[in-house]
Amino acid sequence: MVKIDILIPSNKKRHLCLSQIEAITNTVKSNARIIHTGFDKSAAENRNLALSNVVDVDYIIMLDDDITGFYDGWDLDLIRPLKDDSVMLVSARLKNKDFTYQDTIGDVKDYKSKYVKTNHNIIPSCAIVYRGEDKDLRFDTAYKGSGFEDTDIMLQFQSRYPGKFIVINNQCQLVHNHEGKNQSETFWVNRCYFQKKWKLNDVEIYNYH
Repeated sequence: MVKIDILIPSNKKRHLCLSQIEAITNTVKSNARIIHTGFDKSAAENRNLALSNVVDVDYIIMLDDDITGFYDGWDLDLIRPLKDDSVMLVSARLKNKDFTYQDTIGDVKDYKSKYVKTNHNIIPSCAIVYRGEDKDLRFDTAYKGSGFEDTDIMLQFQSRYPGKFIVINNQCQLVHNHEGKNQSETFWVNRCYFQKKWKLNDVEIYNYH
């Protein structure tokens, strides 16, 4: 059976995420282990703490703590595009609370194809999966609060696998409640750091956020 670690990097304590954890437990069809963090730290730090607990698995799924809408077998649906070696990372197709499609960074509004290549080869990290062999990749803790640390990891993937693709998986649709915690107060600091790190001008960085 496929082995998956499902990471929930969150600054919410575990008891506040129990409904999500229970929903995941009741719907996965793989040999899945759920790793929740719950530390009062930045998004990058919580993500890395979760990753430090990943063992020898086939795939790593990373979920925001405000993802819902799980259905039986969503985990196996999500990983399916990674059977194609040209794909390096996959995002679920995100929906709003009212089940309309959510506008996201990198989005291509093709809701009919099975898998959709993204604009600029990026996508938010709200509900993603990648291969276990990439468990060594880490989020940059120089980003404060949350924001841009997820775009940064997409560029790390691009650097590691030039020519490979990040795709949106229309066959796995999940709800993102878009709580956006700890972003507004750190947006410009993180934006400037991201711009300097990746040597982007204002026009280029507009494409990323």
